[in-house]
Amino acid sequence: MGKARTRDKPLKFEQAIEKVEAIIDQIDSGEVELEQCLTQYEAGVKLLNRCYSILSAAERKIAELTTDAQGKLKIVETSDRNDK
Repeated sequence: MGKARTRDKPLKFEQAIEKVEAIIDQIDSGEVELEQCLTQYEAGVKLLNRCYSILSAAERKIAELTTDAQGKLKIVETSDRNDK
C-alpha cells in the first residue's frame, strides 16, 4: 500500500513553498519524464494556490488590524510599533 495522506492539517506557507521548490528542482533536473513533469507541475500549481490563499488571509488580517473605529485605514508609524 502507498502512503496514506492525512488531510487533518493543511500545509503551512513555509511547507508549501519548500514543496514547490523541490518540484521546481526536480523538473529543472531534466531527469523526469514529461508525464511526471506535468503531474508535478499540477501539484505545484495547487501548492501555489495554497500559498496565495494564505497570503490573502494574512493581508485581510493586517487590514483588519490597521483600521480605526470608523473603518478607515490608519498608518502605524515605525516608531509607534517599536514603542509598544
